[in-house]
Amino acid sequence: MTLDLYGPHKDLTDDASDCEAIGAQDSCDASDKCSWCKSAAVKSACKDLATAKSLPSAVFQCDKLSLKDDDEHCEAHGDSGSCDGDDICSWCKSAAVASSCKSLKTAKALPAAVFACDKLDENAIFLN
Repeated sequence: MTLDLYGPHKDLTDDASDCEAIGAQDSCDASDKCSWCKSAAVKSACKDLATAKSLPSAVFQCDKLSLKDDDEHCEAHGDSGSCDGDDICSWCKSAAVASSCKSLKTAKALPAAVFACDKLDENAIFLN
């Protein structure tokens, strides 16, 4: 048995590398492992699904991702009053994007330097 030290080898980062090498949305969407992500802040790009899911939804719109039930439920609230009246939701403000309602889990994951989300301090002990 021989070991080819110079041949192509798959590892955990290959999906990310493969997807990032794709420069067109059609080619990106043709791969089951990739998602095309758009943002007003950076150039649109192809990302692997794990990376696409980890990007903040308030900044990035990635196709082929389904929102979690809580996120979908909270994003249906159009104003801070109805959002804050819902126990699983938080109203998030930002100078970079329009204010919107997010699930507490999503709100906690948003960068605090960019987003000011209410109800996080009082629920911090329950989210950890």
